[in-house]
Parts: sequence; structure tokens; C-alpha cells
Amino acid sequence: MLAGVVAGAIIGGGWGVLAALPFVFVGTLVVVPSITSILAQPFSSLLYPSKHLDHTMPMYSIPQSKRAKGLYEEAIAGYEKIAVEYPDEVKPYIEMVTIAIMDLRNVEQAKSFLGRGMVLLKDESARKVLQESYNAVITRLEVKPEWLREQESRTIVPEKVERTLPVEEPDGLTKRRYHPGGYMQDNKDGFVDDRKTIARKH
Repeated sequence: MLAGVVAGAIIGGGWGVLAALPFVFVGTLVVVPSITSILAQPFSSLLYPSKHLDHTMPMYSIPQSKRAKGLYEEAIAGYEKIAVEYPDEVKPYIEMVTIAIMDLRNVEQAKSFLGRGMVLLKDESARKVLQESYNAVITRLEVKPEWLREQESRTIVPEKVERTLPVEEPDGLTKRRYHPGGYMQDNKDGFVDDRKTIARKH
């Protein structure tokens, strides 16, 4: 077959056409596979759709617009969806931490987002960025408001009840004894308590 092509080239166009045949052959080798790949692309995309989805970018504009409108819970839901679809992305966790602290004033929720990201993010550098971002958001508040101090401090201080000695009133006529239930009220006959009666001075 190749001999027939060469003979036809010599008869029809002479040796000049024959000299151009190698370039035509090389061009055919380059063009034909490209055409084949283009024709086969729609079918392969049906078989392996993830190869094309991997190149798409997360739609951060949607949760960002929700936050700008004050729809903080919906914004968090949007970032959570991105975190599921793009498990290597650290930004969704950073944004959720920021919303929880700055907008919702919920440190416990922010810690939950931080912990989830530290578990699910495989890249160590991404986990480091998340931790540093959390620390930066917390320290951004130069003077911590009362709600933040209350949430960070989990120590419950029991209420102290002072017990005082009997106190004599200035007129010198009566005495009152303080007990946890308050001052005992006097009546006509004196201060009455179920446990003890304190007599009135005459």
C-alpha cells in the first residue's frame, strides 16, 4: 500500500511530492489521536465524572452572601456543604470558626468546628493553618467581652453566705440574729425562731 502511494506521488507530482510525504505522515500521527480523544471525551466524562469535578472551584460566594445578610446559620450550612464536597479545603472550617465567635458569640460551637477540621483534614499544614486561624480570631478581641469570659471560664464559684454575730441596734432595745434565711422578724413578744427565741430587752 505504501509502495502504491509512493509510485502515485512520483507519477502525479514528481519527487517534490515524494519529499513531502514524511511530513504528511507525521502530521497524521499527531492529528488523528487528538481527534480521537475529542470524540471520546463525552463518553469518558460519563464514566469518570470526578476527573472533571476535581478541577472546579468551591462556590464560596453563596455562604459569604448569607453571612453578609446576617443569615449566619445558613452561611454555616453552606460552608459545611463545601467541607463535605471538598474535604481538602481548610477555608470552610476557618469561616465557620469565625462566624461562631464573631457573629454568634458561641465559643463552644467554634471549638466544635475546630475539632472537626483537625480530625478530617489530612494535610498537616492545613491543620496548622486552621489552629493558627482559630487563635487569631480569639485574640483579635483585645478586650474580651463578658459573654466570652463566661464561656471560657467553666469554674463555678459557689455563693458565699456570711454568718454574723448578733448585732445590737443603736437604740439598745432589740437584737437581731442573722441566719441564712435572713433576719428573723420580730413580733409583739420578741424575735421568734422555731429553734430558739431571742428575748426583747426591756
